[in-house]
Amino acid sequence: SEAATATATAKAVPTAAPLRAPSSSLQERALRLMSALHCTGQLLGGQMCVISSGDVVVDASCGSMGVVDARPVRNETLFEVFQLSGGLLSLLVMQQIHSGALSIDESVASAWPKFGTNGKEKITLKQLLHHRSGLASAVPKKKTLRELCDWQAMVDAIANGERARANTGARNGSASAGETETNVHAYARTHGGDKRGGSGDDCGGSADDAVGEYEGGAWGWAVSGLLAYGSRSDGSRRNGGGSGGGGGNSGSGGGHRLSSLLRRRLASPLGCPSELHFGV
Repeated sequence: SEAATATATAKAVPTAAPLRAPSSSLQERALRLMSALHCTGQLLGGQMCVISSGDVVVDASCGSMGVVDARPVRNETLFEVFQLSGGLLSLLVMQQIHSGALSIDESVASAWPKFGTNGKEKITLKQLLHHRSGLASAVPKKKTLRELCDWQAMVDAIANGERARANTGARNGSASAGETETNVHAYARTHGGDKRGGSGDDCGGSADDAVGEYEGGAWGWAVSGLLAYGSRSDGSRRNGGGSGGGGGNSGSGGGHRLSSLLRRRLASPLGCPSELHFGV
């Protein structure tokens, strides 16, 4: 799930010198550009921080907190960063692939058997990472916010959910799915051939595979479930995929394994074990 929430420290406004701001022509150019964007209405508020070889070369910001919040953005201001967990989950998956705990060309169900139901048996890890798994429509309808924030319940729902086919969106009258398919194929034709499937499909799928479509929460729950139940942090495969993700009472164990993986593989090596975590 998109469960991780991070904060970023805002920088000082252009009208006042930023704390510990670098003194360089690049810093001044960044301040002028951001001020111009703000004054012309193209930027409500923003931040820019550029680090090169460990040195901060740009530390600038401008504007206000929001339309109804006129407070200026300052160095101590905190902001939520959404969709952050996607990058962390992808990095953890690539580490697991590198260690041999997962294989990018094998089916997700081969590592996480509970996932292999309702047309999802042959979805590969590559297809999942490419947002071509067909899981965008697998999120249960009419869920409350409390239910959507229940990581184990949503992992179970995705594991038991159905995979959409390539034309499901058009058949259901979904404009976003149709537009996505058109854009994906147009891009593919422009950049080296149509990626509709068959022999030229870069995900190894057939002609009726689901097209590329941003899969949002379903993607996050599927990937985090795979990490929690499909592999061990020491590089060995789990046996049977665990009882979580397909029912059972081991939800807290799955969340603990996912959090432990993040801490050992990323947070601790980066020196921030208490600052980076998944809310599961």
